[in-house]
Amino acid sequence: AVVSTQSGHYGRGAMLCLNTIFLFMRLLFLSYVDKDMGTLLLILKEMSNDLVNIIFLMLIFIAGYGIAIVGLTVRPDEFVIQNLAATLFYPYFQLYGELHMEHIFNYTVTIDGQEKGLYLTNKEGA
Repeated sequence: AVVSTQSGHYGRGAMLCLNTIFLFMRLLFLSYVDKDMGTLLLILKEMSNDLVNIIFLMLIFIAGYGIAIVGLTVRPDEFVIQNLAATLFYPYFQLYGELHMEHIFNYTVTIDGQEKGLYLTNKEGA
C-alpha cells in the first residue's frame, strides 16, 4: 500500500467518513416501513403466520400416518391406551430420521395376561 505524505490526507479521509455516515443516516428512512416498528417486526409477523400453517400441516400428516400405522398393526380387541402415544410419537421422530426400530419391533402389549408383539418379526414368522 502506498502511503501518501501529502498534508491534509487524513483530513480528506475523515471528511469522507463523516459524509458517508451522514449519507447512511439520511438513507435510513428507506429501511423503515413504519417509523415505530421497523421492518424486522413485520417480517417476523409474516413468518409466524407461515410457521403456524406449517405446524398445522405437519400435525395433519403425522396424525394421519400414526393413525394408519396403529390401525393397520393393532387389532381392535388388542388396543391399549399406550397406543395413543405411539400414534404421534413414532411418526414425528420418523419424520426426522430417527426410526426407533428397536422400540418398534420390541413393542409389546399385554392381552389377557400374555405379552404379545405389536409387529411381526422374523422370530414370529412373516
